[in-house]
Amino acid sequence: MSTRLPSYDLARKTSCEVPLPRSNRKPRNVVTPSGRGARGYFPSRKAPKPLKYESLIELDVLRTLDVATLPKILATQPCVLNLNDGEIAFRYTPDIEVKGDDAHFFIEVKYAEFLDDADHAAKLRKIVRGMRSAGLVLVPILCSDVRESDLQRELEVLIRERPAPRRYHSDIDASVWDPLGRVVPSREFCERWTEAKRICDELLSSLLRRDPDELFPASPR
Repeated sequence: MSTRLPSYDLARKTSCEVPLPRSNRKPRNVVTPSGRGARGYFPSRKAPKPLKYESLIELDVLRTLDVATLPKILATQPCVLNLNDGEIAFRYTPDIEVKGDDAHFFIEVKYAEFLDDADHAAKLRKIVRGMRSAGLVLVPILCSDVRESDLQRELEVLIRERPAPRRYHSDIDASVWDPLGRVVPSREFCERWTEAKRICDELLSSLLRRDPDELFPASPR
């Protein structure tokens, strides 16, 4: 009988029991003056350091995490990890690190088409196995996971209407409309904000419970 914990339970276990196998290498800088494509910074009350994204799908995932209530601290390109897949050692830099009150996990963001390429799928499989071997939780998130029912359009509107975040404060409740109490939202926006948080929480919980192996085509027998 398998003793592997569901990702959600393992994320809670990881928060207090598993040391990170950090490399001395620094993560690459994803936002550069010569960078192409959709690159930039995402302001968040949950981030001690500026959050960086290098694709539109990463921006969508950051919006979702910013609105969901489980994440308390977010970091992008947080560190380089030393991992092993069997006897093969390799380095890996997660896209996003998420810490909650009693949970800790990492996120790898991919377009769904990525898994149609055998080499790319094999690389992600290796990363998943390496993270499991280290006792860490990796949650792969695809564009299809966060782009249903115009979710991102609604999140974009709500985040734009909220008071802009300024300096990071570790002692505020980032899930309320204005943690500093300066602005009271209209009844409409209060209801929309509450519903958006519910949807994002349910989505994140479902992704944590999804076995990453479900994303890969079944191996021929």
